[in-house]
Amino acid sequence: MAPAAWAVALLAVANLAWQCLVFLRTDLYAVMVTGLGCPDLDRVTYLYLKAKVRPVVVGQAEELGGAAPRNLEAARWLCARHGHGTHRGASPLRRR
Repeated sequence: MAPAAWAVALLAVANLAWQCLVFLRTDLYAVMVTGLGCPDLDRVTYLYLKAKVRPVVVGQAEELGGAAPRNLEAARWLCARHGHGTHRGASPLRRR
């Protein structure tokens, strides 16, 4: 195989790997949200992860408490993929 073909193949694999980074809200994230029926998965995951690290403010606690059970279940699963705690490029420890 020619070096140019290897370069194209490597770019294709890198592009597919990039799509699997669901915490970046890629196209795969949109497919996952639609398939799971969780329209507010990003926000619920952020609040769920934040609540695990430190107490959330009253409004956020109410928002998390009012989340659909399906969103909470998916958020628990997605938090394992967010393991490093850098959701949206910022630490959940940082005040918002």
